[in-house]
Amino acid sequence: EGGSDAHEATQAWDRVQVGKGADPEWDAYEVAEFFAGRYEAQLSELRAKDADETRWRTTRGGSVEQWRPLGPQMVQAYIDWRLRAPYEIWVTPDGVPAIELDVSGKLPGCTFETRAYLDRVFYDPNLDSLEIVDIKSGTRKPESPTQFGVYGALMQLKYDVKVGWGAAFMNRKGILEAPYDLTKYT
Repeated sequence: EGGSDAHEATQAWDRVQVGKGADPEWDAYEVAEFFAGRYEAQLSELRAKDADETRWRTTRGGSVEQWRPLGPQMVQAYIDWRLRAPYEIWVTPDGVPAIELDVSGKLPGCTFETRAYLDRVFYDPNLDSLEIVDIKSGTRKPESPTQFGVYGALMQLKYDVKVGWGAAFMNRKGILEAPYDLTKYT
């Protein structure tokens, strides 16, 4: 749950930055409070289903206690990166900020619909290009550009825009990985 809650906190911060929230100047205390509120609510729901935490699924990502400080640190790392990066949240032609953007659809030649929610789509004014960023709370970065290529093709299908790049933001390290060139995906 910690990774999901950290992810939700970054969404809330970005929504504030594009005018869809309350206070654009979240400090470290407010970030920690937002995460803690979400995290404790999720833990309460899990405990209602099964109070024996020893039976809960565990991950390499950390224990319940490890996530209490890690979650706010990850959110703050994202905020620090966003404040340094030249990117702006892209806004769709119909006025929706590209935060957890639903681009689900059926690509030509596919027999099934692809469900896809993009963590962020940024406009890079330096490159005059759109970039898809997938926020990763775990330790493994994507092994190939395929996920980003599918996302780029769905963006082109839904919004008739071309995406230049796709990259993973590795939240534990606070860095954007080297981007993948998406111009070849259609």
